[in-house]
Amino acid sequence: MRTVVALARISVVTGALLLISSPASFAQSDSDEQKCFSTHSDDYKNPGYYDIGLAACDRFIKSGRYRGAQLMPYVRQRADWLRRKGELDAALRDFEWAIELDPSDVENYDFRGDIFVERGEFQRAIDDYNRSIRINPNYSPAYYARGQAYEKLGRIDDAVASYRQAIQIDRPYNTSSNAVRLHEWGQNEARRRLRELGR
Repeated sequence: MRTVVALARISVVTGALLLISSPASFAQSDSDEQKCFSTHSDDYKNPGYYDIGLAACDRFIKSGRYRGAQLMPYVRQRADWLRRKGELDAALRDFEWAIELDPSDVENYDFRGDIFVERGEFQRAIDDYNRSIRINPNYSPAYYARGQAYEKLGRIDDAVASYRQAIQIDRPYNTSSNAVRLHEWGQNEARRRLRELGR
């Protein structure tokens, strides 16, 4: 869910960039945009779709039309499709590239932290979630994810503290519907986990 909400926000930004393309390239780009940043949540559960999304993102990256922070969303989304396919090393390389392209984007560290969790590198994940929190102290998904990593290390008190921090965060300053949904998702997951822990 966190990925779906974040990607919907990216799609709006990149859609605006596509408006400056020529009509012929726009048609192909619009189709690839929808495939790369699929906002249909079932696509993220369908392994048969992963290569479609991956190929669409790859075409954007190889087009040469984008640089720096404009290229970053495509790289990050390609990394997410790679992660879903279980290609963690390739995904990690793309997340690291996304961080180089835009080191101020909170989600780059958050998503790279998720890769470290999948690889069993929980302290490295915590370090990345902490980076996300330093960039945006109001980003509740990073507190929730950090709590999950603490739990994997058996540090239940630290996990509980992180979950509690997530639910104490005020509504985000960015009031776009996607930012609000992502914020609420992080808080709801933290509340759910606290209930499950009896805390």
